[in-house]
Amino acid sequence: MHRDLKPENILIGADGHLKLTDFGLSETGLKKMLDRQKVNSNNKKKRIVGTADYIAPEIVRGEEVTYLADFWSLGVLGFEFLTGNLLFNAQTQDEILMNVINKPIKFPPPGFEAN
Repeated sequence: MHRDLKPENILIGADGHLKLTDFGLSETGLKKMLDRQKVNSNNKKKRIVGTADYIAPEIVRGEEVTYLADFWSLGVLGFEFLTGNLLFNAQTQDEILMNVINKPIKFPPPGFEAN
């Protein structure tokens, strides 16, 4: 499982194949992750791991996570690539997470053209 599919983590190789990466695990990202783990172990408070715009509802609700969470993110990416809009966009991260859980998904009408 990748658990953080988003445009920034998709690269196109010289051969034209897509490559999945996660720059959150770069040196800076690794330091932040280790710092978070220290905070989490001290506070016993769980944090949501992933990017709010692409995260699956089961992660937000704290339920068991399977590979299906990546399929959710892939669908959200597909929506963004086809329409040019984020599916659950809002002003704050908390609003985005609430939209992921509660917002009904409205697909563009047939014949829609992205901007």
